[in-house]
Amino acid sequence: MITVKAPLTRPPLFVPAPDIHRLLAGTDLEEFLPIVAEADKAQNHVPTALVHNDLHQDNFIFPVNGKVLLIDFESFSHNPIIADAMFAAFRLSAGIPEGFDTFMEAYAAIRPLDESEKELGLLLLAGDFIRKLAFILKEKEAGNDAFVADYEKYREFARTTVSWLK
Repeated sequence: MITVKAPLTRPPLFVPAPDIHRLLAGTDLEEFLPIVAEADKAQNHVPTALVHNDLHQDNFIFPVNGKVLLIDFESFSHNPIIADAMFAAFRLSAGIPEGFDTFMEAYAAIRPLDESEKELGLLLLAGDFIRKLAFILKEKEAGNDAFVADYEKYREFARTTVSWLK
């Protein structure tokens, strides 16, 4: 893997911090605001690269020729590597801690994690899920209900990963 030293970029679903605060304040998600602030600081202390940002079972195609195809690059951007790996681990393990840990152990055997990634990875993952919730709320506010069906899923993902931080 090539690690690129460049400024972080934001995928199209990025919601700026002031908007996140406005969208989550006064809701049952308000408790997540400090986590977003911590995750924003943490992302500058871990290795970054160009990453997919949306690796889950629906974005793999397994044609009969035996090759695996990866699709859906709408969120592709320059961001923390560990956040991308942990997102994949969470989604591919259905949020089951044992499956998540097994995925991350296998991942670390191929690409060893540095100490900052071990310390900050879950925080970045929780921050990512909370940002996705803010994106859904922002789109709904703008009259776009295309993502509303994902709200409860990401709400549960956020609650699960936040509980793992404790």
